[in-house]
Amino acid sequence: MEVDPEDSDRSASSSWENSALGTGNHRGRLNSPQAWSSAHKERVGEWYNLDVTRAVYVAGVVTRGRADCKQWVTGYLVQVSCDGEAYEDVDRGAIFPGNVDQNSPVQGMFRRPVKARFVRILPQDAYGHMSMRCGLIRVGQNSV
Repeated sequence: MEVDPEDSDRSASSSWENSALGTGNHRGRLNSPQAWSSAHKERVGEWYNLDVTRAVYVAGVVTRGRADCKQWVTGYLVQVSCDGEAYEDVDRGAIFPGNVDQNSPVQGMFRRPVKARFVRILPQDAYGHMSMRCGLIRVGQNSV
């Protein structure tokens, strides 16, 4: 089941032009008319966080490129946390394949579901700029 957290349940290391959450370059929901774009075009270390408000089993992430410009993440790492402080790499730090265009959704499925409240996506490479829209693939309906 795809989950697309509200803007208020998202955070980022930075945003282009310091856009406020939910505005301009800080709109990373799957159907956003734009995307989240990092402040730095290609700097590894930027991240985008999703909070599902309680621990659930997450099976993967869904990414899309920037809706209004030819920019997208081509590869990324995923980290998860139950408390928002201590993060662990998913699949031992594997780089998940990202997008090849602006609008096609790409699913990055984990080897096995992981328990998490917070999911952090860390872009490693991009086309044009580190910009993306994203959501989660959740297992079942119940929290754990």
